[in-house]
Amino acid sequence: MEISFCVDAGCTWTNPYGEECTRLFTMEPDRLHEGMSESVSRQFREFCGCLGEGLRGIGYYGELPPFHLTSEEDELYMEWIFDGCRFGFDFYEDPVDSGWFVLRKDGNGMHRRHSKFGGSYDEAVKAVTDFLEGHRSR
Repeated sequence: MEISFCVDAGCTWTNPYGEECTRLFTMEPDRLHEGMSESVSRQFREFCGCLGEGLRGIGYYGELPPFHLTSEEDELYMEWIFDGCRFGFDFYEDPVDSGWFVLRKDGNGMHRRHSKFGGSYDEAVKAVTDFLEGHRSR
């Protein structure tokens, strides 16, 4: 399974709880770690590993949209945009500050959920896999 990435080449800021997205450009995946601190890079790699395990665990091998990334030396913001749903993942120099959110739109309006990782990516990965399971069964 290939997970692809788009990287924000500008310095535009996006409200992670809004409906707007940043302007994005592509970048080679092997360059994603350039300029990142070791802590942010480590968290990013660990999260991607857990996410890959979660996707394999539910047998999801379908096509996935690319991650959208904005990176600074001490922060990495990843967003995954599906039809009617956005997941965001923030990785900071201090892992205590790192967290995630999901923003879903349905007939009853917008629903937001956010949390710190708290030393484990399990809750965030479960939110993604639950969404994909529900999305796949339509």
